[in-house]
Amino acid sequence: MAGETDAEKEPEWSYSTEDTVVSVDISADGGYIVAGSEDDKVYLFGKGSSTPLWSYTTGGDVCSVAISTDGEYIVAGSEDYNFYLFNKNSSEPVWFSETEGEVCSVAISADGEYAVAGSKDDNIYLYDREGDGWWRDSGLEDPVVDISADGEYIAAGYDSWNSDDDRVQLFNKDSWEPLRTWKTGDTFGVRSIAISADGQYIVTGSDHDRKTRLFNKDIETPLWNHTAEEYGYVESVDISADGAFVVSGSWDQNVYLFSKDSGIPLWNYETYSWVYSVSISTDGNYIAAASYNDNAYLFQRSSNKPLWGDDGSQPLGNPVDCVAVSADGEYTVVGGGNEVHLLDKDAMSGGNNGGEGTDNSRNLMLLILIAAMAFFVLRKQG
Repeated sequence: MAGETDAEKEPEWSYSTEDTVVSVDISADGGYIVAGSEDDKVYLFGKGSSTPLWSYTTGGDVCSVAISTDGEYIVAGSEDYNFYLFNKNSSEPVWFSETEGEVCSVAISADGEYAVAGSKDDNIYLYDREGDGWWRDSGLEDPVVDISADGEYIAAGYDSWNSDDDRVQLFNKDSWEPLRTWKTGDTFGVRSIAISADGQYIVTGSDHDRKTRLFNKDIETPLWNHTAEEYGYVESVDISADGAFVVSGSWDQNVYLFSKDSGIPLWNYETYSWVYSVSISTDGNYIAAASYNDNAYLFQRSSNKPLWGDDGSQPLGNPVDCVAVSADGEYTVVGGGNEVHLLDKDAMSGGNNGGEGTDNSRNLMLLILIAAMAFFVLRKQG
């Protein structure tokens, strides 16, 4: 439409579920999108339509989903205590496994051969496509997990806020005995974890000490750590396939981008609201972020100026809880409120020249301040 501004552009499509969407993922080519909702359902979409290819109803809120690189296999974790594997061609699970707690962290290898889950029964579960595998009692609370692209390595972190024995562990798929355990000696509570494609690097985000940490699987201590600002729980982290770049999102309202070589950010961007979710493309060239201010953001690695909209963001009408970006950065899937949105990089962007940290809420506050000052000046003159 003539005269249409960047900020007025719409997502490729949007779909409304019956409750809050809390987890999303996207296949490498953007062809398939999976979403988990508090309406108890797992949804699978093709990128060409907002009509789900299928949905499956579990017995509780679906709090974590993941999809294989080619979109063939989907894994989901539910508050019904079950861990599910699906093939894209059917809404009936290939298998499901019952745990003794809510399953709120899942991941899947690139080829869908291995799936891992962290359950609130304090156990880690690893299964192959046939449903065979192992589980480990960690003895620590709320494990969050990730798996390397080839399925060889599993990373786990624990949110044991009432313990000084918090840890990050690395496993090989063939044994439940950890290859390495990193202890920090403080109560940091891991909220998010991600592992590079080859398992060489692991990044964690913590709440109580507000740190992003990067580990090398061959080294006994963290390579570096970065502390967010006050009250800055690190809610979400991600890492590029080669481990060269790390992104984190914090309650200090910032998105941070790091090189694996330093805990000093390459850049940060302030959204002026809590950052709930971040995602980085396979090659590290694109970074997506979701903020409680109802906005989604997409960045190129080279700049902290977002690509979308007049002010750099894409307003979606609800606090944005989750985000995932395709391997090449062309497509971003966003969960906000009870909606799933698919965004196209090129359709949404248009040469944004907005300054660092600019957004609608900031402009509104400035207008209110100017109006208040004008009111007092006029009152004084009267």
